[in-house]
Amino acid sequence: MNNTGRNILTFLTGAVAGAIAGILLAPNSGKKTREIISQKANDLKEDLGEVIDHGTEKIKQLTESAFTKPGEITGVHRQ
Repeated sequence: MNNTGRNILTFLTGAVAGAIAGILLAPNSGKKTREIISQKANDLKEDLGEVIDHGTEKIKQLTESAFTKPGEITGVHRQ
């Protein structure tokens, strides 16, 4: 895993740990706490989806580059 991936994973882990600690230590009723946990889980799901989409786009770019760069350098293009 590269540094960017580690940084993102570290950030997300810290965010989740902080959110859980904040929720569990907050003086809310059980119902309210469950609602908050549900909302935070949905937020995390959306954030992870964005990270995955970004990673997928980056992989597509790198794959495309792997096929076009050699042809640009050598002058021979694949069909």
